[in-house]
Amino acid sequence: MALVISVGILVGLMLGLTGAGGSIFAVPLLILLLNFSPNDAMGIALGTVSISAIVGILARLHNQQIAWKPAIVLIVSGTALAPIGRWFGSLIDQRLLLVGFILLASYIAIRMWQLSGATTTETTTNSQEAKSGSINHSVTKHSPLLWLAGAVAGFLSGLFGVGGGFLNVPILTLLTGMSMKRAVDTSLLVIALVSTTGFVFHVNWVAEVSTELLIIVTTGSVIGILMGTVLTRYIASYQLQKLFAVSVLGLMALSVPKVLS
Repeated sequence: MALVISVGILVGLMLGLTGAGGSIFAVPLLILLLNFSPNDAMGIALGTVSISAIVGILARLHNQQIAWKPAIVLIVSGTALAPIGRWFGSLIDQRLLLVGFILLASYIAIRMWQLSGATTTETTTNSQEAKSGSINHSVTKHSPLLWLAGAVAGFLSGLFGVGGGFLNVPILTLLTGMSMKRAVDTSLLVIALVSTTGFVFHVNWVAEVSTELLIIVTTGSVIGILMGTVLTRYIASYQLQKLFAVSVLGLMALSVPKVLS
């Protein structure tokens, strides 16, 4: 019980701190510590992340940081592809699916480390964003790329049981010029709805999910995301991103023997 709750807390903490990464931790931990199959772990991860992301959004609404126009684009395109990704993932050999997950998570970690350098200029970005009010203009200008990125994130969300925040956050910062903190808040909204779509499809057409385990992991995750929401006020974004990157790479290294066994 304590181990399962701890997994949930870690998932929620990373989700709250970085707007990404919850499922990246949930899936391998459920496989390594609780001996779940990849598909079962991905189903639990989707359910846990969707609920905790909703809680995270409610806790941050007073900040009024959500950029609604790009969020709607990513939500619509992502929810359309998430069920297809989950269906496709259920057809793939479990070991091959795990290999793909490890490669994706490792790429995400490396990319997050690289982005951490750009995050140190966040104060300047915030100032520019406030002055120009250019987010909606950028969304219009880069609309095709946003739709495509949302579709890819949605498909991968369903395929690997991840929330998609690993793509949402860099997409939002690079294409719209919004700050890291605003991108995290906006990403949580997208994650909540896209993950919910993938989870609903999973329990109805792929496999059942243990309600008891889902409740326990989600309880821990809600605690974690509330902790993360508070901690973001005191820890620099680039430090969080580097911690996330190192942690994910270490966890993926531990997952390799599972593939080879």
